[in-house]
Amino acid sequence: MIQIMKTPPGPPFASGDDEKPTGEEVKTAFTGYFAYFGTYSVDAAKNVVIHHVEGSLKPSFIGTDHPPLSSWPVTILLSATTKRGAGFWSV
Repeated sequence: MIQIMKTPPGPPFASGDDEKPTGEEVKTAFTGYFAYFGTYSVDAAKNVVIHHVEGSLKPSFIGTDHPPLSSWPVTILLSATTKRGAGFWSV
């Protein structure tokens, strides 16, 4: 799972109700946040982790494969407690 949010975030919705934003407020919230989830595999030869996207805030990502944060230095910690492991990225 990856979640990336613009900082500082946009202001709260003027209505005070998260279920009743204006069109502009929806656009600001949508373009200031990105998230997806899925499984991953490790390509040890290339020293990369590939995310296999199963669900995403942006529909065009669903069903695609991506090396996450590929231009950033990434530290990968794998958990030995699960069969697939859990990935944690620190920049």
